[in-house]
Amino acid sequence: MGCRATRRGWVVLVVAVCCGFAFIPAYATDGSLVVAALRTLDQNYVKTVDDVGLLNTAIGALRTATDLDTAALSDIPQGTPEGSASRMFLAVFDRAVQAGKGGSAEDLAQTATRAMLASLHDSHVNYYTAAAFAEFQRNLAGQASYAGIGVFVKSIKDTDGTTVAFVAAAFPGAPAARAGLQRFDRILRVDGKDVSGMTAGELVPLLRGSASSAVSVTVQRRDRTLTVSVVRQAIQIPPVDAYFIRPGVAYVRLLAFPRGAGHDIRSALRSLASRGAISSVILDLRNNGGGLIKEGSIVAGAFLPPGTLLAHTVERARPPTEITSTGTPIVDRGRLVVLIDDGTASTAELLTAGLRDAHRATLVGDKTAGALGVAMRYALPDGGIEVTVSQVTGPQHEQIEGVGITPGVQVALTVAEVARGEDGQLEAALKSLGVAEIFSAASAA
Repeated sequence: MGCRATRRGWVVLVVAVCCGFAFIPAYATDGSLVVAALRTLDQNYVKTVDDVGLLNTAIGALRTATDLDTAALSDIPQGTPEGSASRMFLAVFDRAVQAGKGGSAEDLAQTATRAMLASLHDSHVNYYTAAAFAEFQRNLAGQASYAGIGVFVKSIKDTDGTTVAFVAAAFPGAPAARAGLQRFDRILRVDGKDVSGMTAGELVPLLRGSASSAVSVTVQRRDRTLTVSVVRQAIQIPPVDAYFIRPGVAYVRLLAFPRGAGHDIRSALRSLASRGAISSVILDLRNNGGGLIKEGSIVAGAFLPPGTLLAHTVERARPPTEITSTGTPIVDRGRLVVLIDDGTASTAELLTAGLRDAHRATLVGDKTAGALGVAMRYALPDGGIEVTVSQVTGPQHEQIEGVGITPGVQVALTVAEVARGEDGQLEAALKSLGVAEIFSAASAA
């Protein structure tokens, strides 16, 4: 099981994986995608769902896509049994396809499925194409999952509403870092195309491509513009980066919670401790979209006594359970600061809440994503579905899904700071530890 965040101007892809789906009669191959997704919800979702209501939502999306009215694509009457409702939907779907509008049958099926799932307003209920589904599996396994340049891209709004996309992290040893790209480089052009105003989600596909292919990236770094050529390669997201940012102050950036992340962070802390005493730690969970809960428990155990309560879970028709820290503490003394932002989600939020409620950490940065739940993934006839199987609340039963976690020290990252190559959030973390020097992200890259 694991936790995952939705995309919010940042890109990170880690979730739990499970395969299996009920056989659906091949009445309408593409329309059966919607029916298969609905049956998966019926069998696994943490809450009971309204089958007819969800299918009517899917039909509404078909009407929008095809420009047809309710006379052509009518709703299913409330109270219709599930089996009959599914057959009625498939007939409606066929009429939508025959209209020849709104794309192919596959396009319409995916549009209807996404709309149906989105109507639940649950961050952990999503549809993924076959390619995205396979990528998530590789990410969770800690394997190379796509071909690209090896960066996290984040986008934020300027005071005038303009979207600014920049390098939030350049993976150590990846093509982008080797080519000289640094944190806070503002991305201006890709292969000569002006990408100003694009969000992270719009920009990332331009940076990805086939392995061994080259891409030209133009960035603004403070008062100069640079263009570098980067050769794409298979990318494995490195979960941990750790070093002494000041004497005795360990900076640990955790990018995700794939399999082995807990072991990696514990090894990193032990390695730092062998080189000098650790008096305090800055744990950077910004842009960490989550991953495996087990790994989050192991990471928590590096800072907390074993068995410390991290969260409560509630599943359908099962008694509540608790999630606790595991393992022997490595840094159980000294101050701990956790950096968070709107890209901090799911397992990262679970860890944040556990450290906060145990009075072990000071939280610095921006409000988190508010996307916390235990999800499983199931294969569908085309792609896969992510389903919330457990609701998760904090140690004090505080709601995090849809709410987020507000840090005790609120510091927003601004476009002006990005332009200067300065990390005001990290500076605030250092100040909370009594280190008042301004941190320049460019000089530390």
